[in-house]
Amino acid sequence: MRELREGTAQERLCQARYIFEGWLAFSGARVKWLEHVGDITSSLVAEVKGAGLIAVAKPHNLDAADALHAAIFSTGRPVLFVPTEGDLPQTLGEHIVIAWKPRTQARKAITRTIPWLRAAKRLTIVAVDEFGAGQGCMEALGLLKDQGISAEVRHVHTQPGQHIGARLLSEAEAVTADAIVMGAFRFGQIFEWVFGGVTHEVLRHTRLPVFMMH
Repeated sequence: MRELREGTAQERLCQARYIFEGWLAFSGARVKWLEHVGDITSSLVAEVKGAGLIAVAKPHNLDAADALHAAIFSTGRPVLFVPTEGDLPQTLGEHIVIAWKPRTQARKAITRTIPWLRAAKRLTIVAVDEFGAGQGCMEALGLLKDQGISAEVRHVHTQPGQHIGARLLSEAEAVTADAIVMGAFRFGQIFEWVFGGVTHEVLRHTRLPVFMMH
């Protein structure tokens, strides 16, 4: 059925190469095209060892979804998720929301995105449904302070039946953020996205670019 809708793997590859070369000629960018056969995770991991950041667009099919999953959870690199529906903010990176939970993933997200956090004009730490409103974000503030960076703090709570991811996105909208930094929590293979973890819900509904680290 997939080959009927999208063509064979070779046909899809040829179409992707055609589009890529057209963009390359137009943009003048210095980008290398790589082709691999086999498991996408091992290929991706092998090629990004020297990368400081991996940018991945919103998945359009299972191949793209597997690439996103591998980038987030298998490369050990920060990932910038780019939504493909609607216009991206013109002020990208000027006001970044940091989604804070006292977890390893959130700590990594902060420490590995310091170059982008330092470049922002404004940072807002948002903690959703975290206890200890007075102390809950002290660790995050400390991680930033060590780098000479300051941030505002907002403690918010979900409404009955509201998903944490939805509350985070609504708060980002309310403070007019143009990007989000968050720890990525494993949602399993693409077929398991239906379980609705925070990572999945944010990526599914966001209109903002999202920096992630696992």
